Amino acid sequence: MTVTSRRTFFRRSLACLLLLAASPGAAEPLLSLQFAELEHEALTLRQVDIRIEQNAAGEHRFELQADELALNAADVVRDVSLQCRARLTLAHVACESGRLALTHADLGRLNGAVSFRYAFGQGLEHAELTGLGLAAGRIDLQVARPGSEWAITADLTAVDPGQLQPLLQQVGLALPALSGRLDGRIQAAGWPLTEVVADMAVQELNYNGDSVAQDVAGDLQLTARRQNGDWQNELQLNLTAGELYLVPPLPGYQTPPGFYIAVAGQPIHLDAVFGYAPVTAQVTIQDLNYHHPEVIRLNGAGRLRLGTAGGLQALAVTVPSVDLTRAFPVYLQPWLIDSSYNDIELGGQAALEIGLDETGISALGLQFDDVDIRDPRDRFGISDLSTDIQMTRARQHASRVSWERIDVYQLQLGAGAISLVSDDFSIRVTDWQDVALLDGTLNISELDLRNVGTAAFEMHLAGAVQAVSLPTLTAALGWPELGGTLTGEFAGLNYQGGDLRMDGELLVHMFDGRVTIRELAVRDLFGNLPVLAADVDVRDIDLERLTETFAFGKITGRLSGHIHGLRLENWQPVAFDASLSTLDDGDTRHRISQKALNNLTQIGGGLSGALSRGFLRYFDEYSYGELGVSCRLANGFCELGGVERYNDGYYLLTRGGLLPPWVEVRLAGSVIAWDALIAGFQQIAESEVEID
Repeated sequence: MTVTSRRTFFRRSLACLLLLAASPGAAEPLLSLQFAELEHEALTLRQVDIRIEQNAAGEHRFELQADELALNAADVVRDVSLQCRARLTLAHVACESGRLALTHADLGRLNGAVSFRYAFGQGLEHAELTGLGLAAGRIDLQVARPGSEWAITADLTAVDPGQLQPLLQQVGLALPALSGRLDGRIQAAGWPLTEVVADMAVQELNYNGDSVAQDVAGDLQLTARRQNGDWQNELQLNLTAGELYLVPPLPGYQTPPGFYIAVAGQPIHLDAVFGYAPVTAQVTIQDLNYHHPEVIRLNGAGRLRLGTAGGLQALAVTVPSVDLTRAFPVYLQPWLIDSSYNDIELGGQAALEIGLDETGISALGLQFDDVDIRDPRDRFGISDLSTDIQMTRARQHASRVSWERIDVYQLQLGAGAISLVSDDFSIRVTDWQDVALLDGTLNISELDLRNVGTAAFEMHLAGAVQAVSLPTLTAALGWPELGGTLTGEFAGLNYQGGDLRMDGELLVHMFDGRVTIRELAVRDLFGNLPVLAADVDVRDIDLERLTETFAFGKITGRLSGHIHGLRLENWQPVAFDASLSTLDDGDTRHRISQKALNNLTQIGGGLSGALSRGFLRYFDEYSYGELGVSCRLANGFCELGGVERYNDGYYLLTRGGLLPPWVEVRLAGSVIAWDALIAGFQQIAESEVEID
């Protein structure tokens, strides 16, 4: 028997039943039918047993038993039992004061009161299912069919959403373990659906997973209408209590950002108007507004496509005004979690406009008003930063930036202001105000920024440093005080991907000589382990001025040499090849004081000469031939050398002069731990030992 014939047979059997019911002598039961399968629109019943009985008072009782009731292949309930008082006419059958029970694989045994009215030739007119125990709560369901459209209303009372997880998983919503209370009403119209209206409230919502919710309360209103196959939706959401830690599933992040949001005082509000096209999986956000009181307010619009081949197509977001002290830790700092800037602090007022498309940022507007940026690790800082930056791909824009002070490690730059022109996210400086660098000046001749706001950000800087005194510079860096000034030009200082590289040379004038720095580069400049590399050449340093600066003792002569392959990790030396000597200073007079000689022997480990130590103490200074030292640092050890070899060692100081006393200092060993060598220099600086 086909489905159609079974339906026809069922209807004709009911018509015959009405004739029998009208006869006073009707037998009991009036009707008993069995079907292997019954289909009615969206429902399928299997192994069905239908009975209609009549009692002595003439009242009819309807019973239905079925092994399975299926809405679709995946949503099947079993052991269906329906009992009710039946009212039969030639036009319809009505079921009143009934009970429905069924078994769901995940929700267990469910039962509730039921009533319905079925019209022959038209189908179900209305049905009610009340008091159905569901997920520790209750659901009341009403189904009506005025005309040809379905209307469904579901009222939920004290439902635990955690117990609904099996149902949510069937529609692709996999949520972590959660609990709470859900109340509200859901109304739907049409089959297939043409309209859905939901008004829901949640209390004491808790869940744990990558994201976390604790004691969250709020309400949601949703209106969705189908037009020409697509859905047009309006959403309003209010969070009134609780705490959230949200980790969105973002591609490309090794550690996705997590956002901690706490509801304090006023509700957090979100409303959106958006469309959804099921055929293309396209979501179009016409209007979105988000308000976190006293923290941030934003509005936006955009387009995205769902699914594995989908993604963001366009997004425009405007933040009209925000207090960075409150908003930055909640909504901006989490994006820096994978960077070395994840603990910076911002304060001040800001406004933001940003446009995104499939290729990245398409427009950017950024206004800062007296913003302070502070790095707790003291790598950098900016005070009273103000900006008016506009950038798009379409055309050029004029922008400006000003600040009161900039700190890069221990270096301080004074107030400054620059005017900029942007073109396709590259920025060129058109006007620059010279900036104080400690007690000198930083002059910029070129400043270009490229790929602003992207991971491919680049900076090119050219200019000059003028008249920075070395005593001020070394004091700022916490180094021993040096005399002289720092003056030099740099043809190009380039920053890309966290690395800094200098083109050309930087010249430093100090101790009446010059120091030239070449091949300067810093990898991971603001990272956890910056690495500096450079080659340094030293020419004609006045030893007398140098040794007086360090209280080493007086030495006269001119020092030259190099420090090549210099490598600092976290600003501590780990490798270099250095050689410094007086071999190239011409006819300069070479004299060394008793104190300097004694300190030099602490390095060399041995003093030799024609006269005894007892005799040497009667002289304040002595002649010497040449002075020199070399060090090849690698793996924590320094391979030492001197002016010339002797046996298995070196001379640090050779004999010189026509008359005695003559002195020479020999290097007793050739390898010393770098830490021990530095400790020796510190001991020399902190103590004075006389030659006996």
